[in-house]
Amino acid sequence: MPKQFPSAYPDETWYSLIVRYHKHSGNQYWTRTKLELFDQKGMKVLNGISFPCEMMRKVKAKYPDSFDLRDIALNHTLFSYTMRFQPIEKKVKDLNDYLNGMELNLRFLHHIKNEKEWSLRYCPICRQEDIEKYGEPYWHAVHQIQLMPLCPIHRCRLINAPNKKPYYRYYAPVPEDGEPAFDCVAYEPLLTDTLNAYLRLPYEAGPNVETDNLARGMENAGLLRDAILDKRVVDEAKLYKALLEFYPSELVRTYFGDEIADHQARHIKKFKIHSPEKYALISTMLGLAPEAIFSEKPIPLRTEELFRELTESGYVYTDKQVARIVGVPESRLKTFIERAGIEQFWLDSEELSRHKENLVHKIVIRLTQEEDDILSEFMKENAIELRSFALYSILHKTLRDYQSSNYPEGP
Repeated sequence: MPKQFPSAYPDETWYSLIVRYHKHSGNQYWTRTKLELFDQKGMKVLNGISFPCEMMRKVKAKYPDSFDLRDIALNHTLFSYTMRFQPIEKKVKDLNDYLNGMELNLRFLHHIKNEKEWSLRYCPICRQEDIEKYGEPYWHAVHQIQLMPLCPIHRCRLINAPNKKPYYRYYAPVPEDGEPAFDCVAYEPLLTDTLNAYLRLPYEAGPNVETDNLARGMENAGLLRDAILDKRVVDEAKLYKALLEFYPSELVRTYFGDEIADHQARHIKKFKIHSPEKYALISTMLGLAPEAIFSEKPIPLRTEELFRELTESGYVYTDKQVARIVGVPESRLKTFIERAGIEQFWLDSEELSRHKENLVHKIVIRLTQEEDDILSEFMKENAIELRSFALYSILHKTLRDYQSSNYPEGP
């Protein structure tokens, strides 16, 4: 038996450590390695990919100075990813229970498949870089997230190791013929970033129910029921349709079924579904940053931003105009501005008619540096000192030219 257990490489899976021990030991048969490490030949070593397990404690007992159990659990399995949406109390308890000798029972896991269906995966570029840096390749934890489409570093497609005898899984990634594949569809790089963040964030990080950024993102996308704004109730039919429009239908049905039921939508909104895949798919579809639903900073609401732009425009609006621009029912306008802390700024039709003679139009024009330079040259040539008057002159001439071209005899 080797005198040392190998030290873990960055992002190396526990399973990969066992594989390297086997290779370095010189053992001809895998059963010999399992007897040396675990005192039994029936131990399922793939269990150590997704979450910490009993075999780690067995090896720790034989090689007490080789590794730290907490480090292995959090940095060399998918445990942080697996537990991402669990309540913080449960996350802390489960980790402490494991470190204190108890076995974990994580029945909620959606992404862990039957061992016979599991395919280890690797990035061909990572494999080559590992050989150049460490002298040998190894299995990376992030590549084993089953929903992960691409390598988060190199953006190439992950390769599935062949799940067949003779015992492929006991060894390091085997090179495939051909070049790395960089073909992908639009959602895959975005989903890759989300899944990678779910693994890399601190173990304690979880969804922030106070900021409720998942619901805010769904509100921005028009996926909530307007009639119950304060409670932010998910419109399950709209959500399912949006997912089908963003992802392949087979992927959506794998994780959400043929529809999203009302109770499922409620559980999603309240973060009571604890496997991370559904949240990764929804937040990526919404265009949320991977860290958004864990953040203490609320994301801006599109409707509130539009309301504030209208209040600052200097123009007088009717309720009908505001409703059309913002995209909410007239009857709900006051509910929206009260929530945003904005005073009513629009007039009804009768009030507007009384103010028509006094309307002042305020226009905000954002110029590029090149456009500003051209405007300065125009002002110099025409002896104009004020930019506002220069822009008015240009607008006035443009409107007169338009009138002459389209209404030669007058409007």
